[in-house]
Amino acid sequence: MSIQDVGAIGEVAGAFLVGITLIYLAVQLRQNTNSVEMSALSGWLSARIAINEAMSKIDGETLLSGMQDSRSLTPSNFHEFGLMFQTYAMQGQVTHLLFKRGLVPKALWEIEMGTTKGLLSSSGVCQWWEVAGRGQVTPEFAALLDSTQPGPMCGGTPADGFAPLATAVERFAPGRPGGD
Repeated sequence: MSIQDVGAIGEVAGAFLVGITLIYLAVQLRQNTNSVEMSALSGWLSARIAINEAMSKIDGETLLSGMQDSRSLTPSNFHEFGLMFQTYAMQGQVTHLLFKRGLVPKALWEIEMGTTKGLLSSSGVCQWWEVAGRGQVTPEFAALLDSTQPGPMCGGTPADGFAPLATAVERFAPGRPGGD
């Protein structure tokens, strides 16, 4: 066997090893992608369970009253009500981001967006959205939620008793009349 024959065998063996290495890397990449997807879904599910647990601890009267007219709540109940829906809005945003990256199935995203749309259809949640909620999510996600509602989002104006965020924060600040 000549040195050229040995060189040709070496080239074939090298090409074969490169091919095997590429296949191995593709399999590893797929496994890593599956692991990342499962981790994202697991994190999403854990957050959803935590939200459900938090919602179950809120007084039913506070929740119902707040969904009808959040302005009727005491400052501490308004705060509790707002934090609950802030968490829910942030969960919706995370779901949307995961969906955009292909990590959440479309059906799950549609369920989440449908639930969020349904919550925003209640007048009390709209009041919270107009006062504070929109500022708790990215402008892109806020526009997406706004686009799910018919006509102007919630229709709230200062004449209807809605207050801009700065006024609401001032109104419910601790130590102020009406605040905690």
